[in-house]
Amino acid sequence: MQFASKLKIGAIIKDFRKRNGYTQEQLAELIEITPGFLSQVERDETYPNIEKLNRIIHILNIDANYIFYNQKTSDSESELIINEINIVLKNLSYHEQEYILSMSKKLLSLRERNM
Repeated sequence: MQFASKLKIGAIIKDFRKRNGYTQEQLAELIEITPGFLSQVERDETYPNIEKLNRIIHILNIDANYIFYNQKTSDSESELIINEINIVLKNLSYHEQEYILSMSKKLLSLRERNM
Protein backbone atom coordinates (compact mmCIF):
# COMPACT_ATOMS: atom_id res chain seq x y z
CA MET A 1 0.00 0.00 0.00
CA GLN A 2 1.55 3.29 -1.05
CA PHE A 3 0.94 6.57 0.74
CA ALA A 4 -0.83 9.12 -1.46
CA SER A 5 1.89 11.37 -2.85
CA LYS A 6 -0.22 14.49 -2.78
CA LEU A 7 -2.87 14.41 -0.10
CA LYS A 8 -6.21 15.34 -1.68
CA ILE A 9 -8.65 14.94 1.16
CA GLY A 10 -11.01 17.83 0.45
CA ALA A 11 -13.29 16.02 -1.98
CA ILE A 12 -13.43 13.00 0.32
CA ILE A 13 -14.42 15.12 3.31
CA LYS A 14 -17.02 17.01 1.28
CA ASP A 15 -18.50 13.77 -0.08
CA PHE A 16 -18.74 12.16 3.36
CA ARG A 17 -20.11 15.38 4.89
CA LYS A 18 -22.93 15.40 2.34
CA ARG A 19 -23.57 11.65 2.71
CA ASN A 20 -23.95 12.15 6.45
CA GLY A 21 -26.36 15.04 5.93
CA TYR A 22 -24.22 17.80 7.45
CA THR A 23 -23.96 21.36 6.21
CA GLN A 24 -20.54 22.99 6.34
CA GLU A 25 -21.75 25.03 9.29
CA GLN A 26 -22.94 21.98 11.23
CA LEU A 27 -19.77 19.98 10.67
CA ALA A 28 -17.53 22.97 11.39
CA GLU A 29 -19.29 23.45 14.73
CA LEU A 30 -18.77 19.79 15.65
CA ILE A 31 -15.09 19.98 14.74
CA GLU A 32 -14.69 23.38 16.38
CA ILE A 33 -13.44 25.20 13.30
CA THR A 34 -14.99 27.97 11.22
CA PRO A 35 -17.17 27.14 8.20
CA GLY A 36 -14.72 29.17 6.11
CA PHE A 37 -11.81 26.99 7.21
CA LEU A 38 -13.82 23.85 6.41
CA SER A 39 -14.59 25.28 2.98
CA GLN A 40 -10.86 25.79 2.39
CA VAL A 41 -10.17 22.21 3.52
CA GLU A 42 -12.81 20.87 1.11
CA ARG A 43 -11.10 22.78 -1.72
CA ASP A 44 -7.66 21.45 -0.66
CA GLU A 45 -6.46 25.01 -0.06
CA THR A 46 -5.40 24.10 3.48
CA TYR A 47 -5.32 21.08 5.76
CA PRO A 48 -6.63 20.56 9.29
CA ASN A 49 -4.18 19.67 12.02
CA ILE A 50 -4.03 16.03 13.08
CA GLU A 51 -6.45 16.55 15.99
CA LYS A 52 -9.10 18.13 13.75
CA LEU A 53 -8.54 15.54 11.02
CA ASN A 54 -9.04 12.80 13.58
CA ARG A 55 -12.33 14.40 14.65
CA ILE A 56 -13.47 14.65 11.03
CA ILE A 57 -12.63 10.99 10.42
CA HIS A 58 -14.58 9.89 13.51
CA ILE A 59 -17.60 12.18 13.03
CA LEU A 60 -18.01 11.26 9.36
CA ASN A 61 -17.01 7.60 9.87
CA ILE A 62 -14.27 7.72 7.23
CA ASP A 63 -11.76 4.89 7.04
CA ALA A 64 -8.29 6.39 7.61
CA ASN A 65 -6.93 4.14 4.84
CA TYR A 66 -9.26 5.88 2.44
CA ILE A 67 -8.03 9.32 3.52
CA PHE A 68 -4.32 8.53 3.45
CA TYR A 69 -4.04 5.83 0.80
CA ASN A 70 -7.17 6.41 -1.31
CA GLN A 71 -8.20 2.82 -0.63
CA LYS A 72 -11.46 1.65 0.82
CA THR A 73 -11.72 -1.51 2.84
CA SER A 74 -14.74 -3.69 2.26
CA ASP A 75 -15.90 -2.91 5.80
CA SER A 76 -15.63 0.78 5.02
CA GLU A 77 -17.75 0.38 1.89
CA SER A 78 -20.40 -1.50 3.85
CA GLU A 79 -20.38 1.19 6.52
CA LEU A 80 -20.97 3.83 3.85
CA ILE A 81 -24.03 2.00 2.59
CA ILE A 82 -25.32 1.40 6.11
CA ASN A 83 -24.87 5.09 6.92
CA GLU A 84 -26.77 6.10 3.79
CA ILE A 85 -29.58 3.67 4.61
CA ASN A 86 -29.79 5.12 8.13
CA ILE A 87 -30.04 8.65 6.77
CA VAL A 88 -32.86 7.62 4.44
CA LEU A 89 -34.69 5.67 7.17
CA LYS A 90 -34.57 8.62 9.57
CA ASN A 91 -36.60 10.62 7.07
CA LEU A 92 -39.35 8.01 6.76
CA SER A 93 -42.40 7.52 8.92
CA TYR A 94 -42.56 4.66 11.42
CA HIS A 95 -44.84 2.66 9.08
CA GLU A 96 -42.54 3.22 6.12
CA GLN A 97 -39.61 2.05 8.24
CA GLU A 98 -41.54 -1.10 9.22
CA TYR A 99 -42.30 -1.75 5.55
CA ILE A 100 -38.62 -1.43 4.59
CA LEU A 101 -37.65 -3.79 7.42
CA SER A 102 -40.26 -6.32 6.31
CA MET A 103 -39.06 -6.16 2.69
CA SER A 104 -35.43 -6.53 3.80
CA LYS A 105 -36.29 -9.65 5.81
CA LYS A 106 -38.12 -11.12 2.80
CA LEU A 107 -35.10 -10.43 0.60
CA LEU A 108 -32.83 -12.24 3.07
CA SER A 109 -35.23 -15.16 3.23
CA LEU A 110 -35.30 -15.45 -0.57
CA ARG A 111 -31.52 -15.30 -0.75
CA GLU A 112 -31.15 -18.03 1.87
CA ARG A 113 -33.56 -20.29 -0.02
CA ASN A 114 -31.58 -19.85 -3.24
CA MET A 115 -28.26 -20.80 -1.63
